[in-house]
Amino acid sequence: MLWLMIITCIVLLFQVKNFMFVKYKVEGVSMDPTFTDGTELLINKFSPKLTKISRFDYVLFHGPKNQILIKRVIGLPGESIKYVDDQLFVDGEKWKEPYLKEQKKHKMGNVLTGDFQLKAITGQDKIKKTITS
Repeated sequence: MLWLMIITCIVLLFQVKNFMFVKYKVEGVSMDPTFTDGTELLINKFSPKLTKISRFDYVLFHGPKNQILIKRVIGLPGESIKYVDDQLFVDGEKWKEPYLKEQKKHKMGNVLTGDFQLKAITGQDKIKKTITS
Protein backbone atom coordinates (compact mmCIF):
# COMPACT_ATOMS: atom_id res chain seq x y z
CA MET A 1 0.00 0.00 0.00
CA LEU A 2 2.84 2.40 0.82
CA TRP A 3 4.46 1.82 -2.59
CA LEU A 4 1.14 2.69 -4.29
CA MET A 5 0.99 6.01 -2.42
CA ILE A 6 4.60 6.78 -3.35
CA ILE A 7 3.99 6.02 -7.03
CA THR A 8 0.78 8.10 -6.99
CA CYS A 9 2.66 11.05 -5.45
CA ILE A 10 5.41 10.80 -8.07
CA VAL A 11 2.88 10.68 -10.92
CA LEU A 12 1.02 13.67 -9.45
CA LEU A 13 4.26 15.66 -9.11
CA PHE A 14 5.10 15.04 -12.78
CA GLN A 15 1.59 16.05 -13.83
CA VAL A 16 1.78 19.28 -11.81
CA LYS A 17 5.23 20.00 -13.31
CA ASN A 18 3.91 19.45 -16.85
CA PHE A 19 0.84 21.59 -16.14
CA MET A 20 2.71 24.51 -14.55
CA PHE A 21 6.06 24.51 -16.37
CA VAL A 22 7.40 24.15 -19.89
CA LYS A 23 10.96 23.27 -20.84
CA TYR A 24 12.64 25.64 -23.31
CA LYS A 25 16.02 25.34 -25.01
CA VAL A 26 17.70 28.60 -26.06
CA GLU A 27 18.72 28.58 -29.71
CA GLY A 28 21.12 31.23 -30.97
CA VAL A 29 23.34 33.88 -29.44
CA SER A 30 21.05 36.92 -29.25
CA MET A 31 20.72 36.61 -25.45
CA ASP A 32 24.44 36.04 -24.74
CA PRO A 33 25.89 36.18 -22.15
CA THR A 34 22.70 35.86 -20.06
CA PHE A 35 21.49 32.73 -21.89
CA THR A 36 23.92 30.98 -24.21
CA ASP A 37 23.02 28.74 -27.13
CA GLY A 38 21.78 25.41 -25.79
CA THR A 39 20.85 26.66 -22.31
CA GLU A 40 17.80 24.80 -21.01
CA LEU A 41 15.21 26.73 -19.00
CA LEU A 42 12.16 25.65 -17.01
CA ILE A 43 9.51 28.32 -17.60
CA ASN A 44 6.56 28.96 -15.30
CA LYS A 45 3.46 29.10 -17.54
CA PHE A 46 1.47 31.17 -15.06
CA SER A 47 3.95 33.99 -14.32
CA PRO A 48 2.59 36.37 -16.97
CA LYS A 49 -0.91 35.96 -15.56
CA LEU A 50 0.18 36.52 -11.95
CA THR A 51 2.83 39.22 -12.22
CA LYS A 52 3.26 42.42 -14.18
CA ILE A 53 5.95 42.42 -16.86
CA SER A 54 8.67 44.95 -16.04
CA ARG A 55 11.55 46.49 -17.95
CA PHE A 56 14.47 44.08 -18.44
CA ASP A 57 12.34 40.99 -17.65
CA TYR A 58 12.76 38.00 -19.98
CA VAL A 59 9.74 36.94 -22.01
CA LEU A 60 8.98 34.00 -24.27
CA PHE A 61 6.67 34.56 -27.23
CA HIS A 62 5.82 33.27 -30.69
CA GLY A 63 7.83 35.00 -33.42
CA PRO A 64 6.76 35.80 -36.99
CA LYS A 65 7.39 32.22 -38.16
CA ASN A 66 5.64 30.80 -35.07
CA GLN A 67 8.99 29.90 -33.49
CA ILE A 68 9.35 30.45 -29.75
CA LEU A 69 11.70 33.33 -28.95
CA ILE A 70 13.18 34.58 -25.68
CA LYS A 71 13.94 38.29 -25.40
CA ARG A 72 14.48 41.00 -22.80
CA VAL A 73 11.80 43.69 -22.34
CA ILE A 74 13.31 47.14 -22.98
CA GLY A 75 10.12 49.14 -23.49
CA LEU A 76 6.67 49.08 -21.92
CA PRO A 77 3.24 50.07 -23.28
CA GLY A 78 2.94 53.79 -23.92
CA GLU A 79 6.70 54.31 -24.16
CA SER A 80 8.84 55.35 -27.10
CA ILE A 81 12.19 53.57 -27.50
CA LYS A 82 15.27 54.07 -29.61
CA TYR A 83 18.95 53.15 -29.73
CA VAL A 84 21.51 55.79 -30.66
CA ASP A 85 25.27 55.19 -30.53
CA ASP A 86 24.77 51.91 -28.64
CA GLN A 87 22.64 53.59 -25.95
CA LEU A 88 19.03 52.78 -25.05
CA PHE A 89 16.65 55.73 -24.76
CA VAL A 90 13.14 55.33 -23.32
CA ASP A 91 10.93 58.40 -23.78
CA GLY A 92 14.11 60.39 -24.44
CA GLU A 93 15.78 59.28 -21.19
CA LYS A 94 19.07 57.34 -21.36
CA TRP A 95 18.98 53.93 -19.64
CA LYS A 96 21.95 51.87 -18.50
CA GLU A 97 22.05 48.22 -19.53
CA PRO A 98 24.44 46.57 -17.05
CA TYR A 99 23.79 43.12 -18.52
CA LEU A 100 25.62 44.25 -21.71
CA LYS A 101 28.72 45.58 -19.92
CA GLU A 102 30.92 42.54 -20.63
CA GLN A 103 29.78 42.24 -24.24
CA LYS A 104 30.47 45.90 -24.92
CA LYS A 105 34.04 45.38 -23.67
CA HIS A 106 34.62 42.57 -26.17
CA LYS A 107 32.53 43.66 -29.15
CA MET A 108 34.07 43.12 -32.55
CA GLY A 109 32.55 46.07 -34.41
CA ASN A 110 31.76 49.64 -33.50
CA VAL A 111 28.39 48.96 -31.88
CA LEU A 112 26.63 46.09 -30.14
CA THR A 113 23.10 47.32 -30.90
CA GLY A 114 22.58 49.23 -34.12
CA ASP A 115 20.72 52.54 -34.16
CA PHE A 116 16.95 52.24 -34.51
CA GLN A 117 13.70 53.94 -33.58
CA LEU A 118 10.50 52.10 -32.73
CA LYS A 119 8.59 54.01 -35.41
CA ALA A 120 10.98 52.83 -38.14
CA ILE A 121 10.28 49.20 -37.19
CA THR A 122 6.59 49.23 -36.26
CA GLY A 123 5.28 52.46 -37.75
CA GLN A 124 4.15 53.47 -34.25
CA ASP A 125 5.64 56.13 -31.96
CA LYS A 126 4.68 54.30 -28.76
CA ILE A 127 4.57 50.65 -27.72
CA LYS A 128 1.03 49.28 -27.83
CA LYS A 129 -0.38 47.07 -25.11
CA THR A 130 -0.76 43.83 -27.07
CA ILE A 131 0.61 41.28 -24.63
CA THR A 132 -1.56 38.17 -24.58
CA SER A 133 -1.12 34.77 -23.05
